[in-house]
Amino acid sequence: MSEPAAGTAADLVLGGRYRLGEPIGQGAIGTVHRAHDESLGRDVAVKILARPTARAREVRADDEEVRLLTHLNHHNLVTLLDAGTDLSDPDRPQVYLVMELIDGPDLKSRLVDGAMTLRDVAQIGVDLAEGLDYVHDHGVIHRDVKPANIMMFDYSNDTDRVRAKLTDFGIATVMEAPLIGDGADDGSFAGTAAYVSPEQAMGKPIGPPSDIYSLGLVLLECLTGTLAYPGPPLQAALARLMHAPELPPGLDPQWTRLLEAMTATDPAARPTATVSW
Repeated sequence: MSEPAAGTAADLVLGGRYRLGEPIGQGAIGTVHRAHDESLGRDVAVKILARPTARAREVRADDEEVRLLTHLNHHNLVTLLDAGTDLSDPDRPQVYLVMELIDGPDLKSRLVDGAMTLRDVAQIGVDLAEGLDYVHDHGVIHRDVKPANIMMFDYSNDTDRVRAKLTDFGIATVMEAPLIGDGADDGSFAGTAAYVSPEQAMGKPIGPPSDIYSLGLVLLECLTGTLAYPGPPLQAALARLMHAPELPPGLDPQWTRLLEAMTATDPAARPTATVSW
């Protein structure tokens, strides 16, 4: 790992333990750094929250919610290892989440190249449905399923099988604050505007079906290479209240039935993560 330049965030050692390296990702919620856990001698990923709420500024590893998230262990989830608030500078508390480091691109980067094959999308769908089924069974709602929160990787260079891991699960719960549309500043929706469920867009209580809806939009984007609901955050979020996502003509009937069910406006009409696949 390269040495950080002096005077940057990469000089920080958070919680007296996690030495930050170069940034490897950035979004509306915060910045992800490659880091080194000096206590255990391993590389990890550390996300520093950009605009923590008063609640989030008191995040501790022994908080009930954080403890639940760090005990989740599934091969289709990026493991949350630790969380805390670094108070080295009392005027600038650094709320951070420590996660398993995945050496691979996220799905958002992969989609820059356009649509994916039916086989690859099916494999990704299986992985993500299994991960969501596990977290839902443990009472956790992801709230922000989107390509940027899906890491692509392989086991032992197995190029015959596309694999995916879901990351950032439970962050909205830990922050106790709405997430926002990429690049937006209004903070109006509990999720990323292009992928929120209708009930999220309306500010209603959500459950596992909300994640299923978001996953349906992600899979649809993988098949088409384009967003189902493009545009500014408010416009994108409200569009799903007016019309269902447009499915590509000629799509296999099984895929059509699946995506129509996953993106049903009524949460009760959507399949569970187990039934989806």
